[in-house]
Amino acid sequence: MEFRWGGGALTWVWFVASWAGMPFSLMSVAFLYAALTLPLAWCNRRHRRLSFPKITNRGSLWRALLPWKNPVMLAGMAFFGVLFGMALLTSLTRAYSTYDGIANWTLKGYGMALERSIFAGAKWGGHVLSYPQNLPLTIAMFRLADGDILPGSKLLFPLFAFSLFLGIHRHLRAMGTRSWISLLWIALLAILILTLRLRGRRPGFRAWAALPFALIPAAFLAFSLRSLSSDEIGRTLDISWAAVASGRFNLAELQALLRYAAHNTFSAGPWGLFYPVTALVLLAGIIFTRRRMDPQTLAVAVLAPTAAIFPLAMFYVASFDKTDFLTFLNVSFERAFLPATMLFGTLAALTTEGLMCSPPSELAAAYKDATLPARRSKEAPE
Repeated sequence: MEFRWGGGALTWVWFVASWAGMPFSLMSVAFLYAALTLPLAWCNRRHRRLSFPKITNRGSLWRALLPWKNPVMLAGMAFFGVLFGMALLTSLTRAYSTYDGIANWTLKGYGMALERSIFAGAKWGGHVLSYPQNLPLTIAMFRLADGDILPGSKLLFPLFAFSLFLGIHRHLRAMGTRSWISLLWIALLAILILTLRLRGRRPGFRAWAALPFALIPAAFLAFSLRSLSSDEIGRTLDISWAAVASGRFNLAELQALLRYAAHNTFSAGPWGLFYPVTALVLLAGIIFTRRRMDPQTLAVAVLAPTAAIFPLAMFYVASFDKTDFLTFLNVSFERAFLPATMLFGTLAALTTEGLMCSPPSELAAAYKDATLPARRSKEAPE
């Protein structure tokens, strides 16, 4: 479950060390891995966080998963087992190709491994060095180790996905959500992944806890700003700013973008019925749940629409530079909206738990309050 955090931390340290002049080699990766792992393992061992729970009865774990004991958990494990098997089969039978959306980052990783420099990414693939280098660096590790023999780095992406699902499940369980509600919404999210960590503690939310993680994107941003002007992103930003300054706001493209977003999310297209069902659950939560929203649910409620607005703003800016705007949306919309989808799914699961925990009397009172204006209009004399 910590695969994303561990991989991200290691590649970030490797990136900073290479930027500072450390030789780009497998030996440097091994050294940095040991330098990160050994002190953390010692610290965790000292605080007894590495001690494993004792199982008095070897059969107790399996008995908890028997159908008549916990059928929901067993069904969830079977579902994700099949899903991982499909991802593994795909990784073993197909190498990287131009049809992969991630092929650009693979090319950069191979280029870095070949030239033994993080700056090689500017010449290999697109977007020079304007993007964070965590994926190319992770792929470069496999290339340096054994030439990236299949499945190799292809397994990174299903591992990232499953790590995300487990992180969401852990967060929802820590917030008191029932297992079957958490697994239901995560299964819907996983199905969406096929068609195309949040974590915390219940007592409260500490904003300062997120500050250390801000260092990682800040370092990547400082590195990429030097390449941004020579990339299509920088060119697009310049064109859009110049157009707005001259009074051209692309309102027709903005309307087309909003229609496209509404059609793709609230129709039986790539997202299926996910967004309509999510909208109904959230609407029911707003109407029927009178409890005060806890800080972490509030944080997700703020992040979810923010994650949806950001790609819409990005697409609007890109509309000033795209001759075929609809084709650009067809290629990029689903993957750009994926973070918002994960957050909305998490929020819907938390809302479902809130509805399930609300007493019937509270739901009835909320329903009466919600329907009071309609009842008054019917009772009013004509």
